[in-house]
Amino acid sequence: MVFPLFTAVSVVCRECLASRGGDLPHVTHNIDEYMDTVSLKWTVATGYAHSPSLRLLQFLSAREPARLDPSYRWSILNDAAASAAAQGDLTSLQWLVEYYCPDRFLTKAVTAAAAGGHLSILKWLHTDHQNLGYWGGMEMGGAILKQDVEVIKWLKANAEPHRECAAKLMLVAAAQGDQELVEWLHTLCRVGADEVEEAKGTAQDKCHWKVVQWMLENCELRDRSVNFDRAAGDGCLWFLKWAVEQNLARPGDRTVIVAAEHGCAERRLGDAEMAS
Repeated sequence: MVFPLFTAVSVVCRECLASRGGDLPHVTHNIDEYMDTVSLKWTVATGYAHSPSLRLLQFLSAREPARLDPSYRWSILNDAAASAAAQGDLTSLQWLVEYYCPDRFLTKAVTAAAAGGHLSILKWLHTDHQNLGYWGGMEMGGAILKQDVEVIKWLKANAEPHRECAAKLMLVAAAQGDQELVEWLHTLCRVGADEVEEAKGTAQDKCHWKVVQWMLENCELRDRSVNFDRAAGDGCLWFLKWAVEQNLARPGDRTVIVAAEHGCAERRLGDAEMAS
């Protein structure tokens, strides 16, 4: 790689030195070195974080110490690649993976691309460098949080989560009220009862009652109780009635109080009917 110069140094030296009879590369490099404060404080990764530019990446890379510790370079690669993937900067990511530090494992790029919703990055990594990244881990989690339908759909087809990750992803899906994904994860990985119960609790905390109902109807649960007061406070009369019909819960002493505190007049009437 040609050693890059600061643009200002290159222009000034080209114009001034040429007009005085010739090119003096050693002078140009000395001036450039004197002007360079950037590479002293920035690595490739921190530089990209400040200014996402391929030219800056190449500039900083060329000025790295010749004997830079390989493990440190790998750390820099992972931080920079994650930043590029998160921003959807395929050009910079390609340069990092194929030129800056080739054939090194990427610990964060897949997850960053998925969380950022950059399907083109995921497809490139999967097609060209599948062996360099984690697949089937928690990368779907960021897409679930954003409810990015296209990324979730692609990951379901190309990177099914491992069983140990499926339970954690079910928690994320339950928190978002994504019943379809909860069902898919449960069917695919047969998530254990303890994990399903934790997901049920999360769905109740977030007031996703359709998800709670599906789990109670379709999953093996040791604890089939429901948070009746939580549903009353949320104003979910249909779920309260269903829970009573299924003998899963009854109105407690606090149910009417909770409903009243949340302004659920319809709930108060419903509770009175169920209690009578």
